Amino acid sequence: MTDMDSGAPSGLRHGDDRPQAAALSARTAAIPPLPAAPAAPPAPREVPLATMMRAKVADNLLRLLRRRPARDNATVTVDRLLSTALDTLREQGLAGFSVEAVAAKAHITNPTAYRYVGSSEVLVRAALRWWQGKNALAFTQFLDSVTFASEAEAAIMLVDCIVGRFPDPRRFARRLAQTLARDYHELDYQQMTVWAKALRVAFQRNGLAEAHLLDAQMLAAIACLAGTIKAQFIEAPEVMQDPRYRAALAAMFVGTLHR
Repeated sequence: MTDMDSGAPSGLRHGDDRPQAAALSARTAAIPPLPAAPAAPPAPREVPLATMMRAKVADNLLRLLRRRPARDNATVTVDRLLSTALDTLREQGLAGFSVEAVAAKAHITNPTAYRYVGSSEVLVRAALRWWQGKNALAFTQFLDSVTFASEAEAAIMLVDCIVGRFPDPRRFARRLAQTLARDYHELDYQQMTVWAKALRVAFQRNGLAEAHLLDAQMLAAIACLAGTIKAQFIEAPEVMQDPRYRAALAAMFVGTLHR
């Protein structure tokens, strides 16, 4: 049978392909295998907002203390010292306030008190920051479960929370409340960032936030609200107890948020 009879072009019959196929197989086998693709890194675990806030609260307080409480009983001692300092402020004001007086009332020795706070000034600031941190943490935990029907309703909750960080003139003397608001109160930026994220998530969970709403927008609106409340508190703290004024502040917050 000729090449033409087989129907195949000359030189490309099956019998002639074997050496070429063997050579191709040998060359292919010599090619090193491709390296295995690196395993995808595990997705980062999202830290619960309450955990984030708790860490911020602790960090803000520890920046004031001279020494970090290293054991649980030391933490209890510091908490008792700061809680007693708040009670002393409410009862006696700044006149006569001292580390020694607070330590005696808390049944803590003076060396132990001074181990954590270096002066009366630091003790006042630490006590207020400790109290404000507990307030902020409670608000963040509250947002994880609460439902609300409108942005205005959520804004009222935020106003109440920020007002709660200031000394209540019904429990402190009016002038003392103003002094503490002017000279000692601090609304920490790091805590506001956690608030912004928590409130935005709560807005989305309740179907209120638009897709373009950013943490930065929420943070700016919270900072504007906090500054307005502080200014009003210094001038006339009793006004903050008027629900109509709080409603006006909430409306301002919503307007700033969507500006």
